[in-house]
Amino acid sequence: MLLTAFTPTHKLDHIRETAISLAAQSVLAHGHEIEWVIGYNNGVTEADVLAAIGEMPAGIHVRFPEIDRTTTLIGQLKRELCLAAQGDVLIELDHDDILAANAFERLLEVLGDRDTAFIYSDSASFDNETLKPYAFDPEYGWEVDVGIGNAPNTRLHGQQIVGMRAQAPSARALCQILYAPDHFRAWTRKAYLLAGGHDAQLPVCDDHDLLCRTYINTSIDFIHIPESLYYYRRGTNTFAGPLNSLIQNLSGQGIHQYPDKSPMPDFAQPIFLRDKYLHDLVLAEGRRTDGILLDIGGGVSCPVGWTSVDLHNGQITRDVRRGLPFADNSVFAIRAHDFLEHLEPQDAAWFIGECWRVLKHGGWLLTRTPADSGVGASCDLSHVSRWNTRTWVYFWSGGAKAYRDQAFPGLKASFQPVRIFDETITLGPWPCQWPVPYVVADLVALKGGPKLPGRDFI
Repeated sequence: MLLTAFTPTHKLDHIRETAISLAAQSVLAHGHEIEWVIGYNNGVTEADVLAAIGEMPAGIHVRFPEIDRTTTLIGQLKRELCLAAQGDVLIELDHDDILAANAFERLLEVLGDRDTAFIYSDSASFDNETLKPYAFDPEYGWEVDVGIGNAPNTRLHGQQIVGMRAQAPSARALCQILYAPDHFRAWTRKAYLLAGGHDAQLPVCDDHDLLCRTYINTSIDFIHIPESLYYYRRGTNTFAGPLNSLIQNLSGQGIHQYPDKSPMPDFAQPIFLRDKYLHDLVLAEGRRTDGILLDIGGGVSCPVGWTSVDLHNGQITRDVRRGLPFADNSVFAIRAHDFLEHLEPQDAAWFIGECWRVLKHGGWLLTRTPADSGVGASCDLSHVSRWNTRTWVYFWSGGAKAYRDQAFPGLKASFQPVRIFDETITLGPWPCQWPVPYVVADLVALKGGPKLPGRDFI
């Protein structure tokens, strides 16, 4: 089996150390061969790269495929490299990072004879200036690798590394690059093609986009190696200034601020790739885990893959004001689009508590409701409750619990907010179309289980 590492580069400051780690791969001693495809641009030449990486062992074949060397789109560079590669497995290797010596060996062990798989490992970060290890905040669901001090290859630059355990693959983890599988990352060729490859139009965040599409294609196995096999260099300013803002806007924590210049929390603002893929990721996780997915009020236009619950025409006929016919902690996701506004305020609050009751820990409540500031809240005579982004504070903020207990005694509902913001949708039959403000609120249930990715406010 031929293994391909693909590396786009425009800057050669640290690629020598990357090359040394590739040359040290233990699989070379067992007769395996490695193809290293490198795509250079930004004034870098082939001679520059060869001089920087130095002489490689006989088992490593360095290739420079013909690519568009004028493009600034990283998605295009990676796509062209992967399509030109000859290997059975495509391994992402950045030009300033370092592999553990047993990385490829562990990959082959876990892959076995599967040809449709995505493989990822735990990773460790270090500061480029001080070389000191960097650990992520446990408040956001991160854990240090158990027993990392006894594992091989745990010292780097004389420092004990701090390996971080990768978040379990889920819609919550994958919808933001912060929690998605980090390097070491590899696709079998078949998996890469099934997922559609890198998006050639993306200047950044191409990796996050591909990860989402990989997970959404449920025929692709996700295989986790619980060992830090990749060392990530922080602080090289590869993506500084405007590019960093673009990354945050596409995949990260957002870029918007409140009028007083304080940062707006990520859940309160649009983030492009999260918003593009979130519902498809939820559906994919439901399929991967055989979870129950309910579409409330879905007697009309129930999405494929969901089970409709409605008074009329539903797959389950039910007045949900009488409760949901499911046991506690048994449902993976509940979708309620254009529904909550039809319930009286007390019934609506009780129903959200009922959703929380049946949802598993980490289960999803996905809602879209006409905002009280717009025509959608009042144009339909059947709309009886009013909604805005602040309404949802009752259900995710520990600071609002006393007010909720007073307004709705006995109500139990604790969620982590993933998306709560306003958006406008154009509705109505032509020629009577008009913009309708909506409140989008997508949350995950917190029920005392393991810490989920992201910040809790309860």
